[in-house]
Amino acid sequence: MSIFMSYRRADSADVSGRIRDHLVNEFGQDAVFKDVIDIDAGVDFREKIRAALKESDVFLLVIGKHWLGMKDSSGNRRIDNPADVVRLEIEWAREFKVPIIPLLVTGATMPDSRELPESLKRIADLNAHTVRPDPDFQQDMLSLSKGIKHHMDWVVRHRMRYVVRARRIVRGIAKVLPNRVVLQRAAYMLLGCLLVGAAGGWILDELNDYDDDFLILGGILGLLFYLYYSLFERWTRYGASGFMARHAKTQKE
Repeated sequence: MSIFMSYRRADSADVSGRIRDHLVNEFGQDAVFKDVIDIDAGVDFREKIRAALKESDVFLLVIGKHWLGMKDSSGNRRIDNPADVVRLEIEWAREFKVPIIPLLVTGATMPDSRELPESLKRIADLNAHTVRPDPDFQQDMLSLSKGIKHHMDWVVRHRMRYVVRARRIVRGIAKVLPNRVVLQRAAYMLLGCLLVGAAGGWILDELNDYDDDFLILGGILGLLFYLYYSLFERWTRYGASGFMARHAKTQKE
């Protein structure tokens, strides 16, 4: 299980830290990814974030009052910059099909789709969860944990569906393929036939002077002998019994 937390530090750093502490107590230290804690110094943080999102089961999008309107040093909205980290996190979460839970804090409301870049407009349609300050914080977090567990159950069921499907495919292939004993017997029989054919080819070569082509002749004779033996064995095993069964059925009719 892995929960990815996305937030803007200048917008909701304090409450995001408190939310993380509650989630760690509920799900464990290794279950929650938060950049300032889980990305070491000197690491390419974009690669680390993308790798973490690939392994995530739930994406928590923490939205505060200033989340949408945060601006860079040039006065442009950060969310409009294709290289904005928060924007990239959302786009990668959608790319990897990670369920997104918008988390409204500090009295924020969901952004209108008209205010969002084209690649993020769909998040405006997601059902958001609100986390209020005390005395409602604990109750809201308990409700959030319940919602996360519901998503986790869905993820497990979704993954198990593919596991069951894969098992069915493997079983179907296993039914078509011959068992190990049959394969070993066929291999030994083919090897024996090739050896017999090689010996026969060598004899023909000695008698008729085919310019040392006995290996080719032996291979041809061995394959012919193998096919003949296989068909003969199959007929003796199933042909006679099948003929008798059909004859008996005719007599009954």
